[in-house]
Amino acid sequence: QALGDRAGYLRTGVDTRRFVPVSRARKAALREVYGLPEDKPIVLHVGHLRQGRGIGCMAGISEDFHCVLVASTQTADERDAQLRQLLERRPNMTIFDQYLPRIEELYQLADVYLFPVEQPGNCIDVPLSALEAASCGIPVAATAYGELRELLGQPGFYETGDLKPEALNSLLAKICNEGKTPRESVLKYDWNLAVAQLLPEDSEERRI
Repeated sequence: QALGDRAGYLRTGVDTRRFVPVSRARKAALREVYGLPEDKPIVLHVGHLRQGRGIGCMAGISEDFHCVLVASTQTADERDAQLRQLLERRPNMTIFDQYLPRIEELYQLADVYLFPVEQPGNCIDVPLSALEAASCGIPVAATAYGELRELLGQPGFYETGDLKPEALNSLLAKICNEGKTPRESVLKYDWNLAVAQLLPEDSEERRI
């Protein structure tokens, strides 16, 4: 069998049954659980707390929004203390750096997911956090990074272009006003589709 017949492109997977949209009432209840304001749109980022991810731009986000950073940094070498201090000084910033067993709830309570990574090597080519947010129906504001380029411009996906405060705040306001959902655009990344592509229906591995 020719190599071309056996080779294929396997997409990064996302659990679209776990990461699902929730009602407005559920969103409000989750904000109360996590101690977050209910009267401001929430801008979320999930990832390592380091300069290379571009999250310093969150310090310029207007106090009309509340920012939430879920820091997944694990080692002392990966921590950027100066960046953390910059963000912590902002009155509209909440940082979670403990283990969160139901991470999907942080996506579900948000209004916008911000992915500001520009420098190569600071994230995988298909950012899983952006896919998980989109699967929860949360609009994504992102740089043209990796495979995200294919999604930008589709409903609920917005290209940041400029991460300076004035442009970024204008884009965030537009996103919240339009209320578009990107969920349909990421259903093709569902893990079940990846498994179906990788394993035949009658395979022993798929039946396990």
